[in-house]
Amino acid sequence: MIGQLEMNHGAMLARLCRSAPRGRGIKLSAAGRSGYILDEKVGLYVKYSTKRMSPWTFNFSNVHQAEIAELATQLAEVFIGLVCGTDGIVCLTHEEFRRVLDDDVRPSEWVRATRRRDEQYSVTGSDSVSIIKIADAEYPAKIYEALSRAQEA
Repeated sequence: MIGQLEMNHGAMLARLCRSAPRGRGIKLSAAGRSGYILDEKVGLYVKYSTKRMSPWTFNFSNVHQAEIAELATQLAEVFIGLVCGTDGIVCLTHEEFRRVLDDDVRPSEWVRATRRRDEQYSVTGSDSVSIIKIADAEYPAKIYEALSRAQEA
């Protein structure tokens, strides 16, 4: 049986793979079930909401944040992908993620994405002092730009 986790991660990974140049490698992170490693250089951590409409709230336990931190220590760049039901995908850099959830990890924190029709996502979190604007179209471009930078280094 295919679980809801695989279905929701599949939406994000399918879009990434569909637009991938040949030869790109994607594998599951050893740290947990929501992290992926791309070309041994870039990390992607996926959260999803099955809610149909805005706002979408994503809970990040200290275990989730530890997995993201582990990816960040191992890889050149890490991204956090938020699958907002069937509406679209928010792709945060690790730096953007830390602007909405700081390094002071509590047992459970949250990130919220909202969007009105034909607008960018507004992203905030339990630790944020500002709102980050992210376009749906930034994914998967952010990932491939990071992979290009990692290959050049």
